[in-house]
Amino acid sequence: RLGRSAELSGLHLSPSGLGKSLACSFQFFGASLLDLKDVAAAGFPELTALERGTLCHGVLEKLAPVLRAGLPPPAREKSLVERASALLDDCVREKYPWALAPQFGIDLAALRALLAGFVPRYLALLRALGAVPLQPELPLRDAKDERPRFPLPTRAGGPADVGVGGRIDQPLLLADGRSLIVDFKFGKVAERLSKQAAAHADAQAPLYAWFLRTDPRFPDPVGMLYLSLAQPEAVFRPTTLGADLVDLFDEHATVVAEPDLDAAERVIATRLADLFESLARADARVPPVDDEAWKVWNHAKANPCQYCDLGLLCRARRRQ
Repeated sequence: RLGRSAELSGLHLSPSGLGKSLACSFQFFGASLLDLKDVAAAGFPELTALERGTLCHGVLEKLAPVLRAGLPPPAREKSLVERASALLDDCVREKYPWALAPQFGIDLAALRALLAGFVPRYLALLRALGAVPLQPELPLRDAKDERPRFPLPTRAGGPADVGVGGRIDQPLLLADGRSLIVDFKFGKVAERLSKQAAAHADAQAPLYAWFLRTDPRFPDPVGMLYLSLAQPEAVFRPTTLGADLVDLFDEHATVVAEPDLDAAERVIATRLADLFESLARADARVPPVDDEAWKVWNHAKANPCQYCDLGLLCRARRRQ
């Protein structure tokens, strides 16, 4: 049903989900839409990666007003870490009260340790940039659906327009008046996102940059910064406006300067049009940008199979 262009036109989809579809449509359909899981990982009473990420995002959203009021000096960072731990309890009660059961104690203790390591790293980055958080959890469209829709090249038989909905984790206001998009990731980010960018499978960064640039409430963005919550890793993808910050970020993050987000936006628009056209044909295969880009994405440990939530079900079927 979703494959018909009349059904696709007017839909709202998430930027991260679109990126996953560009990498592997089969994996996205099975893991994100059907909620299939690897049998080997099923049946254990523990928080899922999505639940852990949701709790950490909730804590950082609640911390944002405190940080907007002023960054604490390094000597007072411990009190902010303690506050983050207390906010974690609040988020568990609000979102997953069943996780207060004793069997989830190890998971919650691990999240407290994760936040205790991440909060000082995040504060150090904010000080280095002279940045303060803007409105947290920025919606990409309001309740009346008045946000502009990302323009896709119109194809014969394809959807004329497809809306992209979601939330930006944290836009930052830099000291010079420009903005920076921050997206918090739960796992490792450097190798995976660098390869995604090279193979034009990262739809999230160019889409977020486009939305922020078209929102009159916010300054134009200098780029997008992916921050790992669990690892001391970060990836910075600049727009042309943020080219002067590449050297600064080189000390704090893996920099993906090529393609910049303005160029990536044009490529992603074409790739998304290809994706929706293939859906209209009920074809799960999405052609890569070109052979060289696909080799980059499919090389060694950087291919999407490394992160498969389906236990490589597609390979198992082929063996049968």
